[in-house]
Amino acid sequence: MDKRFYKVISLFIKAVLLIASFYYIIHKLTTADALASYHSISFSNETLSQLLFCFILMFVNWSLEAVKWKLLIAPYEEISWMQSLQSIFAGVTISIFTPNRVGEFTGRIFFLKKADRLIASLKSIVGSFLQLTITMIAGVVGIWMYIEKGYNTQTPLYAIFDHQRKFMLLLILCSTFVVALAMIRLSFFAKLKHQMKEIFNTKKSELLWVLLLSVIRYMIFTFQYYLLIVALGVQVELMPACMLISIVFFINAVIPSFALTEIVVRSAVAVYVFNSIEPAQPFLIASASLLLWSINLAIPALIGSSFIGKLQFFKSH
Repeated sequence: MDKRFYKVISLFIKAVLLIASFYYIIHKLTTADALASYHSISFSNETLSQLLFCFILMFVNWSLEAVKWKLLIAPYEEISWMQSLQSIFAGVTISIFTPNRVGEFTGRIFFLKKADRLIASLKSIVGSFLQLTITMIAGVVGIWMYIEKGYNTQTPLYAIFDHQRKFMLLLILCSTFVVALAMIRLSFFAKLKHQMKEIFNTKKSELLWVLLLSVIRYMIFTFQYYLLIVALGVQVELMPACMLISIVFFINAVIPSFALTEIVVRSAVAVYVFNSIEPAQPFLIASASLLLWSINLAIPALIGSSFIGKLQFFKSH
C-alpha cells in the first residue's frame, strides 16, 4: 500500500477522534448545566479570582505531568518539555470519551518518532500506576480520618468504613498491589519479557522523581477542589474538606466509569461523600465537581484537539 493510503487512513482516524471528543465535551457540558446550580451562584470578584487561580493550576498540573512523561520516556527518545506537554493534551483529547480515560496513553505514544510504542505504552502505565498509588494511599488515610472523627455514624458511608474493616481495607489494598506485580510474571506476559525487563530496570532516582511529581499533582487536584467548593459558597474547613476529597478521589478511582456516565457518577459520589458534613448543599458540591471536570479535563481536551494533527499512527511506509 502506498503512502497516500496511510495518509488517508491517518486523516480519517484523526477526524473521528476530533468529532468524538467535541461531541462528548458539548454533551457533557450540557449535562453539567442541567445537573448543577450555576444560575444560583454569585460570581463576586473573589469567586472569579478563585476560579482563575484554579484555571492556572490546571496548567501547572499538566505541566508537571509533561515533566513526568519526559523523564519516563527519556531513555528511549529525547523530547522537549513542549513536545511532551502537547502529547499530554492530545492524550486528554482522545481519552475524554473512553472508559476510565484509558485512551490517554495513545496521545503520548503516537507523538513519538523513534521509541518502541509497546515500551512507551508500558512506561505510560508506570506513570499512571504511581499516580493511582498516591490516590489510593491518600484515600485510605482519608477513610481512616473519617472513622476516627466519627462524622455522622448513621450514614452508610460510615458503615462501609467502620473500625472492624480497617484492617480488611488495608489488606485489600496491599493484596491488589501484590497481585498486580505477580501478574506481570505470569506466562501470559512471556512475549513481553524484554519490554517488562525494561520497566523493572527503571532507575530508582527516576521513579522517585515521578513519585514526587505525582504527589504534587495530587495536592494540586485537592487544592483545586477545595478552592472551587469555597468559591461556590460551601462553608467547610480545609482539613475536613481534604479528608472528604481524598475519599471522593479514592471511590472514583476504584469504581469503573463509562464515558457516557462518568460526569454523573463523579458528581453523585461527591454529593454522597460530602453529605456526611454538608447535607444542605448538594447542588453546590455537584457544581464544584463539574467545574473541576471542566477545568481539568474539558478545557485541556479542547486545547489538545489542536495537536491531534501531529499524531503519527504509521511510522514509515
